[in-house]
Parts: sequence; structure tokens; C-alpha cells
Amino acid sequence: MNNITSRKFTFIILILLLAVAGIIAQDVVNDINSQLQEKYNEKIANKKDVYQRTLRFINENPHSPGLSTLYFYLAEMSTEIDIHNPSVTAGYYKKILEKDTNFLQKDAVLYNIGYYGFAAEVYQRDEARQKNIDLVMNWPDSLRLSEERLQYVLAAYRQVWEDFPESSYNTEAGYRLGTVYFEIALDTRVPQEYYEKAIYYFDLVSKKEDDPLANYGLFQRAWTHFASANFTKAIEDFTLILQTIHIDSLQIEKTFFEADAIENIAFSLIEYDGTDFEQFSLAAAKAKEIFHSFVSKEYGKEVILKSIELKHKYNAPMQAADLYNAYIALYPEGLNCPIFVDSIMTIYKRNPSRTRSSVPAEELVIDEYIRLTKDFRVDSPWFQDNADIDKTPQLAIIREAYEFMEPKYYNNFAQSAEENDYLIYKELVENYCRYDAFSDDAGAKQMENMRKNVIDFSQDMAESSQEPRLYLAVVADINTFIESYPEHPALQEYKETEFYNYEQIYNVLKTTIGDSAYVDTVNNVTLNKDDLDSLFVMAARKYEDYLNTAATSSKTIETELIRIVYQRAELNYARNDFEEAYNDFNRLLNYAINNEIKKISYARLAEISQSRNDYSGAENYYREATKYASDEEKQVYNNNILATMQTKANTLADSADYISAAQEYLRLAAEIENDDLEKSIGFIVKAIESYQQAGENQTVINLFLDVAAKKNDKNDILAAYISAWTISDSLQDWEQSAGLRKQFINKFKDSNEAYKLRLQIIGFYEGEQFNDKERAADMYLQLHDEADQMDIGEDRKENIFLNAYRIYNELGNENMIVELCLRFEKLYPSHPKANDFLIRIAKIYNDRGRSRNLKNWLPIFIRKILPSIYLSLLLLKN
Repeated sequence: MNNITSRKFTFIILILLLAVAGIIAQDVVNDINSQLQEKYNEKIANKKDVYQRTLRFINENPHSPGLSTLYFYLAEMSTEIDIHNPSVTAGYYKKILEKDTNFLQKDAVLYNIGYYGFAAEVYQRDEARQKNIDLVMNWPDSLRLSEERLQYVLAAYRQVWEDFPESSYNTEAGYRLGTVYFEIALDTRVPQEYYEKAIYYFDLVSKKEDDPLANYGLFQRAWTHFASANFTKAIEDFTLILQTIHIDSLQIEKTFFEADAIENIAFSLIEYDGTDFEQFSLAAAKAKEIFHSFVSKEYGKEVILKSIELKHKYNAPMQAADLYNAYIALYPEGLNCPIFVDSIMTIYKRNPSRTRSSVPAEELVIDEYIRLTKDFRVDSPWFQDNADIDKTPQLAIIREAYEFMEPKYYNNFAQSAEENDYLIYKELVENYCRYDAFSDDAGAKQMENMRKNVIDFSQDMAESSQEPRLYLAVVADINTFIESYPEHPALQEYKETEFYNYEQIYNVLKTTIGDSAYVDTVNNVTLNKDDLDSLFVMAARKYEDYLNTAATSSKTIETELIRIVYQRAELNYARNDFEEAYNDFNRLLNYAINNEIKKISYARLAEISQSRNDYSGAENYYREATKYASDEEKQVYNNNILATMQTKANTLADSADYISAAQEYLRLAAEIENDDLEKSIGFIVKAIESYQQAGENQTVINLFLDVAAKKNDKNDILAAYISAWTISDSLQDWEQSAGLRKQFINKFKDSNEAYKLRLQIIGFYEGEQFNDKERAADMYLQLHDEADQMDIGEDRKENIFLNAYRIYNELGNENMIVELCLRFEKLYPSHPKANDFLIRIAKIYNDRGRSRNLKNWLPIFIRKILPSIYLSLLLLKN
């Protein structure tokens, strides 16, 4: 054991021996005033007088009874009068028992024999050593305490301990036994035996429950373990002392023991390292091993700091660093942990040549800077445990670490462009920005710049890799930045970049995403095709909302709006989200878009409207689209217009809205009349069918006439007219029916069809339709007269004439009968009916009594025909 340690032990023992007297004396000195001091001096003077007279009496009366009591009084006064000569006091106490072995206060006498005897032996030894100071390096046995030399002291104490268990001196006697053995151990050449004896008595004292000296016994047992190099036991005992002080709140013991216990644990701890100050500290390892179990947090911190202080005194800086690390490992929530990390860096900086394994001090310092940025973050237990405590100096150290490492991490990524370096830099920035204490002007600017760097780096990573997860990471970084700086001048640029990244994600994945989803475990994102579409639509809408609320409007902003709305519209259209697509295409029309986008927008609106059964809207949009289409596209759009119109008409017809359907068919017919007349007529026919369903017969008739007017072929025209007058006939509108037939007749006067239709009209007059038979007969005669200019087919003209005759005959109009008979005979003299008609005339004349007329012309006429006829006439006359 070195001399410093030995002197320390000696000093502590003296303190223990004089503790009570010293404390009392100090209290007296502090409390008395000058007047009391004078009285005290007077009292001492009186006591010395009594002392001398008592001594004289004893010397003069050596055989007087009661001498033991006088010696007791003499010894008591000697403690104060002979304070610097304890051997005198011890001698008086010995005399008491020589005179009376059963002295009433024998326990006190024995105790004081031991006490003053030991003090006298120590005093004599020290005085002898001063006279032989040249032997200090190796005191001879004569200048050392020994068990033999102190046998009477030990015997006195042992007797009190063993024979007076109820004595108030009992425990203290045991304590003094331990103390004497401890001093012998310190002084002897072979101490272990005496350390064990001292421990034995200190242990007995420490187990005396409720005894004021129990803690002192424990303390001295700890010291003895320490002195005997049993450091683990020493630490346990000193720790137990600290625990006892803490629990019992024993202020006197705390004042007396606490600082020494802490210091002695520290001494015990560093003794594990011995004199090898370069190896990794075994003391640090031991502290981490046992402090959790044996030393309270409060005292453990002080012990380690004291140990560090000792390491610095012993010029063991690396072991001091080890102990700092042990402190941080044991008490990571300790307020000063960042300061201790800084102290470790200071050690490395000041002792670069003493680092272990030749690791450069610069590397070790950087490792500590990294440690500061990782272990003391805002979300760390350290920060949370010290949340309500002023951490200004600690945070200053942490901030320095961040600001030292930031450019290094920045350069690492700038040189490597590796994702891992990017993530390291990003983590540093995120953690730095979480410290409110760093938000002063300089720190706020630093945070802004670092966050911008993160965005730049992440964008570079995404662009170089084309990985969707990295684009998503950029988006997250941008949003973090915008949340922190909502009024930043580069806001629009970042918003544009954010949307650009969503565009890139969509473009990268849209061709690859299929039955299996895209999974990004880093950002916890899973996307199927629909999710991808929705993600892009959401991003486009968010960007559009921003642009619409931008403080300034410009052509550039409108161009961006057109671009994103158009992309979103097309995407919504492709995914059959027609409602959103319709809104987007309509929105586009509010901007100054080019003709191509106008054409596409109108075409898409038309298609969506058609899918909604909004055929009018679809038609209108298609018509708008044709304004901006090529010739080829116009043809397509026109076809779509027709298809839309036809679908609308068909739909109306299917829903029994016949009039509306017919109107649509007519619009269709008009639409294509100039391009495809036959198809146009077909739609008119469809309109006719719808009007028929609606009972609009006159309209149907008019439309048939319209069809007839558009036809060139006689048969087609006839068919149309037939359809028209068939309806009119069914309505018994005979005037119209006759008129319709006359219209066709006027178109084809010489045709066989005209001939037949004239017959039908005549039939109306002859029949119930008009019931004008005479008019019918006249019409037959007119038809007969015109028959040579008409195609009457296989019919014969004379038959037409005969129909007129028939009607007049039915009417009994003899004048017309005679006229027609004469005319017929003239026109058709060879016709079999001609003779009949002559006979009929003759009969009529005869019936009328017109014989003169008959005589005047009939003979002449008859003579022109066969004689047999003439003969017949004569016979008739008779």
C-alpha cells in the first residue's frame, strides 16, 4: 500500500478515535463567549488545585481506605488536565483496579485503561519515530504497534466486551478492539491476520441493532476490507453504509460517513486497475457489473465521478474515459451524460498518443460526436427523463455534435450517392430539427438548409434509381418541409416537384402493376392498379387545389393546371370513373387550351354523356369536337353524332315516347339527307312508325308524301302514296284519299297506275264514299275520252264507256241513255252491244210516243244494218 493511502487510513482512525470529543469540543468552542471562557479557565484552575491536593493525599496516605475512589477521581480529572499525556491518565485507571478489583464502575475503568492506554502507546510510538525519522522507509519492529505491546489494552477492552454485556461501554469496547487490531494491521509487516480480527469485532458491532455505534462498526469493517485489498467486500460495506444513511436520514452519520464512504468506494473501485493505467479499466467493468445491485443511483454517480477524479490525478486519462462510459452505461438518464461524452472527447484530443490499439484520436472523437447525435435525441429516455430540467449546457454540446457531423454526412452522400449515406444524413437532420432549443436564428436557418438538402438528396436518389419507394420518400420530405415552412419562397417549386414525383411513380408502375400489387415495406405502402390510379388522382387534385389558391396567377400556372387536369381526366376516363372525368374535361374548357385538347375534351364529354344516356349532350359535344377535328376525325365524329341521335330516338321509341322518337328520327333524316338520301328516307320511315304508334295519322300521311317527294322511282312513289291514302281510307277521309290519288295521277297521268287510281276515285263517287253516281258516270266518260293517251293495260276503252252507260242506265236517265247509245253505236258500230243499244233507243222512242222521230231517222238507220233488223223493227211496230 502506498504512503498516501497509509496516511489516509491513519488520519481516518484518529478522526474516529476523537470523533465524540472533537464534536463536543467544537460545539463548546463555537458556543461560549469570552465570559464563559474566563469561567472555564477559572474552573480548570480549581480542578488542577483539587487534582494536586488529591495526588498529595494519596502519596501521603498510601494505605488509606477508599484509595480506589480517589484514583478514579484523579483519573477523571487527568483526562482534562493531562490531555497531552494519556499514559498518566491510563496509569491512574490501572491503580483503581489494583486497589479494588471489584470497583463499582469497573467497566468504565477497564474501558478507559484501554482507551488511554492505546492513546499512550500511539503517542510514544509517534514520538519515537520523530526521533528516528531516518528509519521512515522501513520502521523497525520497536517502532511499530504490536499485539504483544498492546496486550493490556486488548485485555481491558475484551473484558468489558465479554464480562459486561449490559454496560454502556460494551459496544464501544468491541468497536475499540476492532480499531486496535486495525491499527496493528496497518503497522505490522504481516497484516492479514489482524485485519481479520478487526473485521471480526467490527462485524459484531455492526450487528448490534439500534446501537448508535452499529454504523460506525459497519464503516470500520468497510475500511478494513479496503485496507486488506478485499475491494468487493469494501464496496459492499460502503454501499450498505450509504443505503443506511439514505434510509434512516441519520444526519450525524451522514455528515461523518457520506463523503468518506463515497471516496472510499471510489478508491476501492480503482484499485481493480492496480498500476496499469493503459489497459481497459477493470474498475469501469466492475462498476457496470456490481453497481446496479449494490450502489444506489444517487451515490453510484458520485462514486464514479470521484473515481474519474482519481484517475485524472493518477494520469490515467483513458481509464477516466472508461469510467465516464461506465457512468453513462449505468445512468443513461443522467443529466450530465452529454457533458461526460464531451469530457471523453477532450481526453482523446489532449492525449492523442495514448489511445488504445493505435486508433487515431480523430476517429474516436467522431465516434463520440455520433454518439451525442444518437443517444440524446429528443425521443431518447435521457431527454424525456430530463424534460423539465434546464439543459442549456448539455444541449449546447449536443448541438455542436450535430453541426459538426452534418457537413461530414453531407459530403459522404455527395461523394458516394449511396442510399445508406443518404439515410444517415436524413436521420441526422430529422433529429436535429426536433430540438426546440436549436430554433434560434442561426439554428432555424441551419434547419431550413439541412431540410432542403434532404429533399435535394432524396430527389437525386429517386431520379437515379427510378424506384417508386424513393419518390414516395421525397414526397414525405417535401411535406415535412412545407409543414415547417408554409410561406417558403420555393413553395411552388416544391409543390411542383411533389406532383412530378407522383407522376413518376405512376409512369413507372402503370405498365408493370398487374395481378400482383406493388409493395413498399419501407414506406408501408401497398398499391394495386386501382390504388395507383387513386394515388395519382389524389396527387393531381392536391396540386390543382394549391395552384388554384396560389397568391398569383400566371400563364405558367394555367399551363400547369391544364396539364394536371388533363392527365387526371384521361386517367379517370380510363378507369371508368366517368363522373370525375366529366368534371375534369368540363373544367379544362374553362382554360385557354389548344385545339387538340379541346377536341379530345369535347369527344370525351360526348362519350361520357352517351354512357349516361344524355344523348342531347353527347350530340352537342360531338358537334363541338368536329370544329377542331381533321377531316378523317370529323367523319368519325359525324358517325358518332348519327349513332347518338339514332340511339336517342330508339331509346325514346322503346320507352313509348313515340312523338319525341319520331322527331329525333326526322332530325336524323334531315342530318343525312344531302349525304345519303335513302338512309335519310329510312329514318323518315322510322319516324312514320313512331307517329303511327302515337296515333298521329295525319302527320304520318304528310311524311309519306314527303317520302314520295324524295323518291324518283314510280313504284317507290306509288308505295308511299298507297301508304298515305291507305291511312286516309282507314280514316274515311275520302276527300283526302281522292286527293292523294289525284296527286299521284298528276305525277304519272299516262301510267297504268294513274288509270287504275282514276277508276278508284270514280269508285268513291259511285260508291258510298261520295255517292254521286252521275259524277262517276261523267268521270268514266272523261276517262274514256282520255284513254287513248293512257296505259289502260288489258282493259278496253268501250268497257269504260259502258260503265258510264251502266250508271246512267241505273239512274234511269233516258236522255243520257239515248245519247250514250247513239254515241256508242257511232264509236263502236261493230261492238255486240251496239245493236242492243239501237234496240234500246227504238224502244225508248216508242215508249215515249215519238213515232215521228222514230220514223224520220230510224228507217234510214235501220236500212244501214241487216235487213233482218229492219224486219224486226217492222214487226215491233205492228
